[in-house]
Amino acid sequence: EAALNSLITAVGAMLLSTIVGGVMAWIVVRTDTPLRRTIEVLSFVPFFLSPLIGAIAWDYLASPKIGMFNRFAQSAHLGSGPLINLYSLGGIIFVVGLYLVPFAMMFVGVSLRQMDPNLEQAARACGAGRMRIIVKITMPLAAPALISSAILTFVLSVENLAVPLILG
Repeated sequence: EAALNSLITAVGAMLLSTIVGGVMAWIVVRTDTPLRRTIEVLSFVPFFLSPLIGAIAWDYLASPKIGMFNRFAQSAHLGSGPLINLYSLGGIIFVVGLYLVPFAMMFVGVSLRQMDPNLEQAARACGAGRMRIIVKITMPLAAPALISSAILTFVLSVENLAVPLILG
């Protein structure tokens, strides 16, 4: 049962971190979003913090009984019970996945920076929409980085003991 829970947690955290990290890397590298450099720098804060510290912080924020988010939701009459329950498999996946987002963001961001933007501009000049450009040009060129970040985050989430220890 423990091995199955570890596998489920690792796959869920891998999917969450790869998707969120890939989208954040694309936003920071390929768009002209305001404060994108600040977002990029702040996204690497988890590199300097232990997952244990992150798990304790999320416990204070979203604990079912004393968490700040749930207390605020109850005081705002958004529900009778806790709005967020981190003491579940989904909560553990959420916390581990968010902790691993910078790893995926770093891998995909480097790949997107090295990509030639002329390919996307040529497709745009030929009348391709944003989604078609992402699916036909950006995703295939970033696929090796996405796959390698998925493998890395899977391995890192399997070896992460602190978050399941605190929340599980």
